Amino acid sequence: MDQSPGQDHEDPEAIGGQVREPRTSRLFVGQLALEDGSVVKVRIRNLSEGGFGGRSDTLLRAGQRGHILLAGVGLVTGCVAWTNENLFGLQFDTKIDPALARLAPPATSSQSEFVVPPQFRPTTDHKRPGFRVR
Repeated sequence: MDQSPGQDHEDPEAIGGQVREPRTSRLFVGQLALEDGSVVKVRIRNLSEGGFGGRSDTLLRAGQRGHILLAGVGLVTGCVAWTNENLFGLQFDTKIDPALARLAPPATSSQSEFVVPPQFRPTTDHKRPGFRVR
């Protein structure tokens, strides 16, 4: 059965006999800053040591360079390795540890210097206003 290139759903990097790195299925939302100055909203679908596969609303071109901030990892630079309509793969310049990547920055210590103003504190009085008990 012949498949046309538009029907092939595998990453192009997996087609030439290359062995793919193990991927971690994750869902992150981030902003990819391209070297031309534009910023593209991306959804990262899987992550590996050498790059990630994702989707963007803006069409990217293979060869475009950019960087993205991954929580737990830091600023990562790379190059768009392949595209298929809105899907793309970004190959990192240096390998990362995908286990460090997380959805949100780590929680700060439980003791904070911030004090919640009284009008925004949770109520401890559960009486209904305007309701009198006789």
